[in-house]
Amino acid sequence: MLLEEEIRGLDRIPPDALYEVIDGEAKEIQPLGAKANLFAGELAYYLRGARQSPRDVIATETLFALPAPVGRRRRPDVAYLAAARVPPSGRRQTL
Repeated sequence: MLLEEEIRGLDRIPPDALYEVIDGEAKEIQPLGAKANLFAGELAYYLRGARQSPRDVIATETLFALPAPVGRRRRPDVAYLAAARVPPSGRRQTL
C-alpha cells in the first residue's frame, strides 16, 4: 500500500478536494452531481436491505486503498463491502 509521501501530485490537490490514486499519482475527481448523487443514495439504500450481515458496509464516494498491481486508491460512487473484508477493528478505520 502506498504511503502518503509516495503519492505523486498529492501536494497539488486542494485539501478539501476529492481524489483517486492511479498508478501512484493523485488525480482530482469531481464530486457526484445532483442526479448521480440521488441515484447513488437510492442504490445504497436498496443494497443495505440486501446485506447478508450487519457488518457488511455500504459506502458512497469513499476512498478505498487497493493492493496490487500498483498501489491505487479508488473512490467508487457506491460500494458494497462484505463483512469478511471489513477490518476486525470495525468500520472506523481506513477501508
